[in-house]
Amino acid sequence: SMSTGGTGVFIALPIFMVAFTLHYNAAKYYGEMVNRTPGWLLAVVVTAFGIVTVLYAATAVAGYVLFADDTCSDILLNFARNDPAAVVARVALS
Repeated sequence: SMSTGGTGVFIALPIFMVAFTLHYNAAKYYGEMVNRTPGWLLAVVVTAFGIVTVLYAATAVAGYVLFADDTCSDILLNFARNDPAAVVARVALS
């Protein structure tokens, strides 16, 4: 439950930060590109962040709508161990 005062922020913030962590090799890849176009890289980064933001927000809202205050910090703990979709998600996270 996220109703434990301010502790919910300390649980959610690291998860949120990892979701938006830039890949540390991005600058190296950009430096190795033959046809460097800063506008193109900016467009790719903005598009990627936009997609991640929409997916992250949709997942967070759907989890809360489905489980309300009973939402675990690890959303997969809210599903049965043998739930096919949860099993696929657990394997994907592995």
